[in-house]
Amino acid sequence: TRQVSPHHRSQKVHLQTSLGEYIAPEKIENVYELNSMVQQMFIDGNSTKPKIAAIIIPDEENFLKWAGTIGKGGMSYSELLVDPDVNTKFITVVNAFAKTKLKPFELAAKIRLVDVTLTVENDMVTPTFKKKRPCLKRHFSQMFDVMYSEIN
Repeated sequence: TRQVSPHHRSQKVHLQTSLGEYIAPEKIENVYELNSMVQQMFIDGNSTKPKIAAIIIPDEENFLKWAGTIGKGGMSYSELLVDPDVNTKFITVVNAFAKTKLKPFELAAKIRLVDVTLTVENDMVTPTFKKKRPCLKRHFSQMFDVMYSEIN
């Protein structure tokens, strides 16, 4: 199995698997964010787990339209974000989109959908809109712990 550990080079964050594969979270996030249903994304790696996990902030309008196509049109945005069936279908859709541009080990194994926009005001991004990774990791640590407990 592959393990992921963080490495910092030239102010860029990289994750390295135990097989020596380097993963660039910003690159991965940028690819997923090309999907019209993904407004923002934050990738994390855990050195004791073989795969990566992610927090995704969906684009509300496109997410709600998509939910209608999978028979969940009567649910509110908040209800959809926590629905396990929606989560499973959503990761399948966004990974199908992302795998045309990413390697298999760069795809998120687990995701959680949240309604928290990453802004300067909530101290999650810098004034130049770079993600504040340590702040984000702390803020979402419980969600990541749960996701990593689900990764085999």
